[in-house]
Amino acid sequence: MLGATIERGADHLETLRIVRPGFDLDTERRARAAAGRPDELRPVDFHPDARPCIDALRDMGLTVGAAGNTDAATERLLRDHLGLELVASSGGLGVAKPAPAFFAAIAELAGVEPGRIAYVGDRVDNDVEPALAAGMVAVHIRRGPWGHLHAEWPEAAAAHLRIDSLAELPAALSALPDERTTVRLNDDGFVHDQYASTAKLETRIAVWQPAAPGRSPQDVAIARLAACAPARLLEVGPGTGAFAERCRTQLRCEVVALDSSAEMVRATAARGITAIVGDVAGLPFAAGEFDCAVAAWMLYHVPDLDTAIAELARVLAPGGRLVAITNGDEHLRELYAAVGGTKLASSFSRENGAAQLARHFARVDRIDLEARAVFADRAAAAAYLATLGQEELAARLPDFSEPFVASGAPTVFVADRA
Repeated sequence: MLGATIERGADHLETLRIVRPGFDLDTERRARAAAGRPDELRPVDFHPDARPCIDALRDMGLTVGAAGNTDAATERLLRDHLGLELVASSGGLGVAKPAPAFFAAIAELAGVEPGRIAYVGDRVDNDVEPALAAGMVAVHIRRGPWGHLHAEWPEAAAAHLRIDSLAELPAALSALPDERTTVRLNDDGFVHDQYASTAKLETRIAVWQPAAPGRSPQDVAIARLAACAPARLLEVGPGTGAFAERCRTQLRCEVVALDSSAEMVRATAARGITAIVGDVAGLPFAAGEFDCAVAAWMLYHVPDLDTAIAELARVLAPGGRLVAITNGDEHLRELYAAVGGTKLASSFSRENGAAQLARHFARVDRIDLEARAVFADRAAAAAYLATLGQEELAARLPDFSEPFVASGAPTVFVADRA
């Protein structure tokens, strides 16, 4: 019964309410306390691999903490029996998982950037997805009913690490690249360099072809936008302005574009589109001002992703629609296999995008598509990698006399407001 409840994504307390209709957790806790049997965590409840794992992590020079949806009284037990440097609870913080504020509070208590924190949990919805959204290293542990059932969810694949026991954690963390030297798609310096001009973007756009006629991500996006018959549309991160222009022409609506890059704004305005410099995490528009919004291959560039998604929901009218386009983890797999490298780390992907949008939209549909990148020669493939700051990988490219084809993994998310 508990397994079925978990698989449905429902509150596990439903199981107890089925067995005992009218069950109230707070009432039962008070009754247990009054009977001298308080509901509390005890030393015997710790998994046997917990202490060895903590010791091994400390030997690596790491600060170890614990945080979860518990009452404040549990904090003392964790400090006293495990000697943890950082302990937090939903009761003490006044906010519970999976709220973004819970993970922001952890980063604040730790005093480090979120990317320097590895968050370990057994639930995809409460641990993995919100940790990813916060910019942390998400570790899914397949332990207990949630851990085993959620391990089968496709969203579990988005975790940076997947382990079966805490004994595996120290070695798994040691194998990760150092976040201090790893470039992510939402690093401010990377984003500024990428869009200082349209040159790098145009180099990448030039190699892409849809797998089937009429099935490019842009084609699908236009069709989903047209279904709403928008009068006014906002595009954030318009790049060269080509899609904004297409929206204006095919949807016959007013289009407003916003980008943090002055060069992208100039390129878009040159097409006759109203374009302004701004931040998607602080949109300069009134609530409900637009019927539709578009964020094509740009949400993974945003440092404060949850705030940006909330802002996009805010400026949409009731029933309004956001169309967001991104890529999956398998994007360009043949190209990166050829050079023995990995893609830049992404915070908004095919695998984790739906959960992040669902926090602010009533309905989210995911449409997975296929595409292909065709590189005419080695120089074209090297130029593509160089636009991403991956010159070292470009130098590893083998020679090839025929065009090199790599698979794309684009996804279109369609998110509707209530």
